[in-house]
Amino acid sequence: MATIDHHYIPKFYLKRWANQRDGMVTVFQQQPSGLHAKLKAPAGTGYVKHLYTATMNPKLGDQLETQFMQRVDDDAAKVLELMLLPTIPELTTKQHNAWVQFLMSLMHRSPQRIATLRAQLEHHLPASRDNLTEELLREYEELRRPGDPDTLHEYLENVRPADIEYGSLRLVADLSNSQLVGDTLVKLRKRVVRFHQPKHNLITSDRPLIMTGGLGNPETVIMLALDPLHLFLAGHSEERLLALGPAGDDGRMIRFYNMRVCQEAEQYVYATSVAQRPYVEKHFRRLS
Repeated sequence: MATIDHHYIPKFYLKRWANQRDGMVTVFQQQPSGLHAKLKAPAGTGYVKHLYTATMNPKLGDQLETQFMQRVDDDAAKVLELMLLPTIPELTTKQHNAWVQFLMSLMHRSPQRIATLRAQLEHHLPASRDNLTEELLREYEELRRPGDPDTLHEYLENVRPADIEYGSLRLVADLSNSQLVGDTLVKLRKRVVRFHQPKHNLITSDRPLIMTGGLGNPETVIMLALDPLHLFLAGHSEERLLALGPAGDDGRMIRFYNMRVCQEAEQYVYATSVAQRPYVEKHFRRLS
């Protein structure tokens, strides 16, 4: 049976914010009438039906979900368990690469990002036929299927909606597999910050990965809440990571992450309880 609920926020990740009483997550959502808070199971939010389905390419179907996203999430779930141990073991190369790929997937798997990729393809594909490199022409020859136009020029002159759909889903996988970005992420210094009885817990959202700048900027830091009390950090230097918050000032780091994760959320902000509503209401962007 086809998987129709495609979770761009994986269940294994979101369940960390479920309360112990009933296993439910507090979900904040901006609506025209204001900020609403509901309790939902981790499986009941952060998904879009058939988000990764190639509906106009039946032979491809749910391959992006079943053959890529599920593997990425399964591998990352195992690494996350290790990162939450009191003493984190040294990750193997395979585990390290799995975590890096999960981070890259979080950059591109959301509904808004996929819509942006489709819009960009709709605009640029037809216009690109006059700027084709020999490499692209050769690649088309190698990938051309029976029934496809004879040349890449002909293909681009008759781009179909099914081609745009396929291209955008292929881009999600390709960008999540980027050798250039992956190599950069692998080289970053990484650590997990543990907070002990903070005044406020970490929250998360449907865009939980926070980057303070471009990857090429030496000042950039990547942040991802692993659960309400653990924050993953990656940066170009240990000094830059330590500069995020002086020793003993847990509150500063938590406030910075929580503010950014509210500001960058697409639809949903997640917390362990409704007690964090005032903070979410202050920083969660309003509907335009």
